[in-house]
Amino acid sequence: MASSSTTIPEVSGGIGSRNETLNSQIQILDHPGMVMISAPLNSNNWLSWSRSVRIRLEGRDKFGYTDGTCVKPTEGSAELRQWRITDSTVRTWISNTISKDIVNAYLYSALARSQWPELEAHYDECDGPLLYKI
Repeated sequence: MASSSTTIPEVSGGIGSRNETLNSQIQILDHPGMVMISAPLNSNNWLSWSRSVRIRLEGRDKFGYTDGTCVKPTEGSAELRQWRITDSTVRTWISNTISKDIVNAYLYSALARSQWPELEAHYDECDGPLLYKI
């Protein structure tokens, strides 16, 4: 009996190097409505939320859009369209993991690399008593 395998087609951005190409591709399963984590961000769970989202984005090779290591191509370049699609998808994934009570404040970030630091600046405050308890 012959074995068969199914491959998931990818949308290619036509970017120069293989690593950049893989980083900019969105697979069919990477739709914007994908559930990334079960507990949305609220005012009390930044550490666990950010770690869960980071792991999920790194698993999809997309965390570079939040920390700026996946650099936006220059205007007019062939790669820009695919980069924008992927960045929008990452922003949507992040927004979908934020509590409905606070998400509106973060919907207007122009790029994922600005959305993540905004969230971090607001919610990543050191909780002294909690750290002492740990």
